[in-house]
Amino acid sequence: VEVEQRDGHYQAKSIGIVTALEGPVTRGSSPQGLAVMGCPVVFDAGTQVQGPQRMGRDATGDFAPGQRVRVSGFPRADGSVQATRIEPAPPGLDRVQGRPAEAAAGGWSVAGVAAQGGDRGGVDRSPRVHAAGRWDGQRLQVTQVEESPVRVTQARQDRVLVEGCVLTDQ
Repeated sequence: VEVEQRDGHYQAKSIGIVTALEGPVTRGSSPQGLAVMGCPVVFDAGTQVQGPQRMGRDATGDFAPGQRVRVSGFPRADGSVQATRIEPAPPGLDRVQGRPAEAAAGGWSVAGVAAQGGDRGGVDRSPRVHAAGRWDGQRLQVTQVEESPVRVTQARQDRVLVEGCVLTDQ
């Protein structure tokens, strides 16, 4: 969220949506979710779905393997992504944002997506990175990697106030 001050009050100037994954579906959708570049994506009643596969509130649409999608959401402790928004993605680089980790045979991963290549420079020590390249069916062949834009934005702030509402089913 980018804010500006007007008449002594702060107001949102822009709100960015962070894309967790963008790439091909590797396991088709079911009522429980799907997989994008091997990373499990979980749906719930709050998942917003855009495009021709509009699924409404039940999020049980028909995303087929190979179809490119863009997923916004949050990482879960089990390594999956809790989707808040899913939409068809145009052709382009495949992308993943998350925590980098070393993997076997000189490879690495980002948020559970297997990756290979890329000039990681100092981002290995970053808690979150953004990697882009081409999915080859087994791993993301990385051509670009940088510190996560979320992390860079946080570094510029003096204070952050987050307000929200926790809803529970009773």
